[in-house]
Amino acid sequence: MPIPVFVSVHDVMPSTWDAVLSTLSHLEGLPHSKVHLLVVPGCEWEPKHMDQLRRWKEQGYEFSGHGRIHHCGQIKTLYHRLHSLLISRDVAEHLSLSTEQISELIGNGYRWFEENQLGVPRWYVPPAWAMGNISFGKLSELPFRFYEFQSGVFDSRHHRFYRIPLLGYEADTLFRSTFLSLFNACNRSAARFLSKPIRLSIHPFDFDYRLGAALKNFVNRLGKRSSSFECVADSEFFAD
Repeated sequence: MPIPVFVSVHDVMPSTWDAVLSTLSHLEGLPHSKVHLLVVPGCEWEPKHMDQLRRWKEQGYEFSGHGRIHHCGQIKTLYHRLHSLLISRDVAEHLSLSTEQISELIGNGYRWFEENQLGVPRWYVPPAWAMGNISFGKLSELPFRFYEFQSGVFDSRHHRFYRIPLLGYEADTLFRSTFLSLFNACNRSAARFLSKPIRLSIHPFDFDYRLGAALKNFVNRLGKRSSSFECVADSEFFAD
């Protein structure tokens, strides 16, 4: 049986617009309904962007919330400083916020989709998968159903956490290229050995970075029925 793959395109916002369009052109071989677009609500959206988002929604793309502005205003803790230095740079906006601030950020993002006729999203993915100081119990009180972490996905309806391997290709430095190559190889092996699905996360410039060729090869395999991987929608794995 092919391994199910959940595909998500991160950082959909005005500042990455051309790169997002280029990324989606690489994914044309995949069903739109099986591609999640991670939209950053708090940016300076222009009417042309909003019109395109609505067209994508009509074409079947799934939307997910993705932070507020994709930038942290302040770094207040040692953990956040280390996380920023080693992993997230300046995008992990949850990490220096309180539980109440995180809840407000997530709730406001959900309402933004409703107010702009973009449907009711099911997923929330914090920038850099850094959810911050908030419990599963508190997430269950918020409006999204699925909350994605680096190690897996929390289903707030059934209060269950699924450990799901992750593939990443944001390799803009030699260090990231080396680390992600090893990270991806380990997670592909884990998915096969444990018969688990796998998450493919694509950032807007990944096809132009050092692992772009490897990413193109993986996406091409997803578009072929004979592949050992199969692009799927979340509803094909997560029971309602």
